[in-house]
Amino acid sequence: MAAFSLIRRKEHSTILTNLILSALALGFLVLSGLLGTITANTAADKANEKGANIGLSAKMGVGYIVFAWVSAGLMLITFGFWLWHLLRRRNRRLDPSRKQIHVRDSEESGAGGYGYRPSMRSIRR
Repeated sequence: MAAFSLIRRKEHSTILTNLILSALALGFLVLSGLLGTITANTAADKANEKGANIGLSAKMGVGYIVFAWVSAGLMLITFGFWLWHLLRRRNRRLDPSRKQIHVRDSEESGAGGYGYRPSMRSIRR
C-alpha cells in the first residue's frame, strides 16, 4: 500500500495511514478473539449441560483461539512499530539541534557521510 512511498512530504501521511489501519485491524482482531473465546466456551458449557443425560459431551477447541490471539499479538507489534516510527519522526522534526545530512549530499562531497572532510593543508601541519 502506501508503505512503499519514498517521497519525503508524503512520508508523514503514509506513517499516519499505516498507524490508523493497524489500530483498526488490532481492534477487530481483539474483538474477534474475545467473541470466539467467549462463544466457544459458552457453547461447550451449554452442550455439556444439555447433553449430560444422554452421554453427549463437548470441549472447546483451541485451533481458532490460538490463531486469533497470535494474530492479535502480531498486529500489536505492527501497531507498536508504526507508533514508534511516528513518534521518532516527530521528535526528530521538533529537535532543531540535530542537523540532518542527506545521503546524496554526503556522497557527492566525498565525506563518507560524516559531514567533515579535512583539507590537505590541515593534514600537513
